[in-house]
Amino acid sequence: MRAEVVSVGTELLLGDIVNTNAAHIGQALASIGVDCFMHTSVGDNEQRIADAIAAALAHADAVIVTGGLGPTQDDVTREAISALTGRPLIRDPKIEEQLRRRFAEFGRPMAEVNVRQADVPDGASIIEQSWGTAPGLIVEHAGGVIYAVPGVPGLGQALASVHVAAMGLWAGGVVGYVVAPHARFARFAAVTFGVLVISGSTLAFAHTASVAALMDTD
Repeated sequence: MRAEVVSVGTELLLGDIVNTNAAHIGQALASIGVDCFMHTSVGDNEQRIADAIAAALAHADAVIVTGGLGPTQDDVTREAISALTGRPLIRDPKIEEQLRRRFAEFGRPMAEVNVRQADVPDGASIIEQSWGTAPGLIVEHAGGVIYAVPGVPGLGQALASVHVAAMGLWAGGVVGYVVAPHARFARFAAVTFGVLVISGSTLAFAHTASVAALMDTD
């Protein structure tokens, strides 16, 4: 299996931030034998992000996109994926409610710009997280799968083995589930995202050790 990484953020191109996410992802992919022949960094531009993802999908089974899922106007990864795949952005009321609840838990009012994080490409699977605000996305396109995850760095080396951007999806035990687009991506998703295959099409987030012990299929 082949995967490629697309890191989104003009700050990466300017050298303002070191791309530690790509290093963590590369280590995680190498540790499970997934070929990763290219890492691409692209600025905060919708068309260029879409072009970078399309180029990666042309010769990879899966593309991991990090960054550009936040609430500000230069966070346009959602829009880029929508334009590339032809899936219109739909506001998910469940995500919006979770965002408002999260800010209430933080004890501060939520600026309405944050509601952008509830816009998802039609038909996309959602990767929920328990600590931040922007959810991740899983979208099928052109015979492959796009995994878009938040790009916030600094979760620590403890997450390196399952680090895909700054997902932070597991903190011990099962914390949620998503539907896998294809069973053939189960092993990749299981180890890279720290998820465990429960049935033919359902994945639940769990410890990497549990995944390693239970995964026995290609």
